[in-house]
Amino acid sequence: MGVVVKRLLGAARQIEIKRSLIGTYRLFHRMNRMPDLRRLFWRNFLRCSLRGIFVLDHAMRLMAIYLHFYNQSKYLDLALEQQIRSSDHIPAMMTSDALAKLNMKKAAV
Repeated sequence: MGVVVKRLLGAARQIEIKRSLIGTYRLFHRMNRMPDLRRLFWRNFLRCSLRGIFVLDHAMRLMAIYLHFYNQSKYLDLALEQQIRSSDHIPAMMTSDALAKLNMKKAAV
């Protein structure tokens, strides 16, 4: 039984290593295509690699999450801009008094 378990654990480790290498390659590739993030990515990668594999692993995961949210935030930004353009033009910095006066004017009309 011990030999079978060792073989299964060895296969699982190989799959995990392969998955990590593929993810790392994808992260390197995507970060290198973004000039504004490239320098920061490689700086953080080198600093974390000097501190150890566990620090590097967590930093890489955080950078991948940032990359995911970066794409999501761009989508939300565009969607909100379109929604604002299609709605009424209300000044961005409106005080509650000015908003109340605007509502009174609309109610009077």
